[in-house]
Amino acid sequence: MPSQYSPTLRLQLMNQGEKTGQWGNITNVNLGDLIEQALTYITLLTVSDVGDTTLTALDGLPDQSRSMMLRYQGTITGNRNVICPQVGKFYVLQNNTTGGHSVTLKTAAVGSTGITLPNGSTTIVMCDGTNVIAMGTYSPTLGYSAITNSTIDSTAIGATTPSTGSFTTLTAQNGTFNGGTINGASVVTASLTATGGTINGTVIGNITPAAVTSNNLTSTGGAINGTTVGATTAATGRFTTLASSGQYTNTVAIGTAPFIVTSTTKVPNLYVDRTALADTSTVVDDTTTNGTFYPMFAGNTSGAQALKASSTKWTFNPSTGAMSITAATIGTLTLTNPLGTAQGGLGNNAGFLTPRVTLVATGTTITANADTTDILTQVNTEAAGTLTIAAPTGTPVNGQKLVLRVTCTNAQTISWNAAFRGSNDLALPAATTGSSKVDYVGFFYNSTALKWDLVAKVFGF
Repeated sequence: MPSQYSPTLRLQLMNQGEKTGQWGNITNVNLGDLIEQALTYITLLTVSDVGDTTLTALDGLPDQSRSMMLRYQGTITGNRNVICPQVGKFYVLQNNTTGGHSVTLKTAAVGSTGITLPNGSTTIVMCDGTNVIAMGTYSPTLGYSAITNSTIDSTAIGATTPSTGSFTTLTAQNGTFNGGTINGASVVTASLTATGGTINGTVIGNITPAAVTSNNLTSTGGAINGTTVGATTAATGRFTTLASSGQYTNTVAIGTAPFIVTSTTKVPNLYVDRTALADTSTVVDDTTTNGTFYPMFAGNTSGAQALKASSTKWTFNPSTGAMSITAATIGTLTLTNPLGTAQGGLGNNAGFLTPRVTLVATGTTITANADTTDILTQVNTEAAGTLTIAAPTGTPVNGQKLVLRVTCTNAQTISWNAAFRGSNDLALPAATTGSSKVDYVGFFYNSTALKWDLVAKVFGF
């Protein structure tokens, strides 16, 4: 009868009378190689970045799945799986892969979830023949370990009621202090960092008071500068620097300033809600100041924001860009371009809108930008040939006008882009006049047809 192999470690089991002269070698392999591998070896396993990685399992020969320790290595671009045999086995795992991803050790059994090991972590697991399970309670900070009881200075950890413990040095990184007292006063805080300052006159961390920073500090007792915290009436406290990433709430009644600032230095990123001025507040007329008045609108992104000035009301809707003025008598409205140049269709203070005129260099193609151009002008000095009018760029609006003013030294055949169209009454011109004559063509944009419709053609100036 031929040799068989053990089901777990796959050691060769020889039958009586076979393998004559080979027993010594086979026994040495079983004891010196395979059992030693199962107890002490570290297999450096390169994890595949394409599909799952299956551990080798060989009868009577060294393999990957027999090793006590598996050290994952290689570069992976996502979370990956390693498949182990469905036999009882302990493993020490270390995720040494590059890429910052986790590796899960599992079996091929249906429903096997396995153990997922984050990058850079080490743990001990057990295969029970069907699934891979943890050998302890997993903690992201401590790995698979837990402290469920013990004492500090003979005080039980996890007891029903809190007790007192003392430390020579206590350091916490964003920890939680859920009770206790300072000088007999209860303190509750989710995260408290004190780099200086005093409590009841006792200096914290320095000879002189320094900055105190808190994300969320609640004090129900104690004192600051001798003033009781949590007393019935509010008192004054003083800090060298007070910083918070949370929210300050002030309950001062309307009509009283919630805080007073004596500095005249500009404060960046200070937002003031002016919505209360929308419909009810009246701005008092200033008849003495000779200057420009700029209304301030609330910073909301929708809804009409209004500012009253006597009987005149200005309304601006930021979501649509619409501005309206309502009054018993509307006087003269002057639009002055704040940039001092014709831009955005707004112009000078002479009572009309300044068109946006764009001059393009001579060439065989003209492309207008509808966002920046009302009149496009070209002085064309090219030899006789074809002048291509390309589709305008930008985002035109319904009814927007566009005028092309072209002066050609030599007559040019015109090739129109499909964005332009003529009509039964007025077809698109086929050529320019030439002889340095000025030719005009005018269009209106039709947003329904997505076309620039020809409405005027005057050639030969």
